[in-house]
Amino acid sequence: MARALPVLGLDPERSMEANAALIIPVRISELLAWERYIKDPRRVPELHEMRIAAKRLRYTLEIFAPFFAPGLKQAIDQIKGVQEFLGKIHDADVLVPELARHMLAALPRGKASETIKGVYSGDYASAQGLLTLILHRQEEREELYRKFLAGWGRLRAEQFFEQLNSLVKSKGTP
Repeated sequence: MARALPVLGLDPERSMEANAALIIPVRISELLAWERYIKDPRRVPELHEMRIAAKRLRYTLEIFAPFFAPGLKQAIDQIKGVQEFLGKIHDADVLVPELARHMLAALPRGKASETIKGVYSGDYASAQGLLTLILHRQEEREELYRKFLAGWGRLRAEQFFEQLNSLVKSKGTP
């Protein structure tokens, strides 16, 4: 798991808004650093790291929300949506290989002399059920991924992150 980036210049003597103006842009940068991987659905570890970065940003926004009311409420909801999509995608990425292992265990393998002969040589009903579940989860993941990309594209087109940076910087400057 990637570590959170350090935030330089924090000062407990400064206002919460001033410190937020330093912390939130760093958390935004952490999230955006993973953006270069989103066009490839096979970048499973990177998408998972992006989810973690979204979680860090969301929790940071929630901490500072009372000092920016109501300005951060919508931003929190947007980041929560990103985090949830990436979380569901990751769930499928973890579950499908596990289901595949169970499916393979239900099928015959090994030397012919070690397997049961005839129609009972494997648990084909279980394997079929697991395969159906795998295919369903793959389709679901692909749909979640498409929706994630569309939502991310909207955030970028609306300059969501730039506006969020501007909001916290404008409130954080004396």
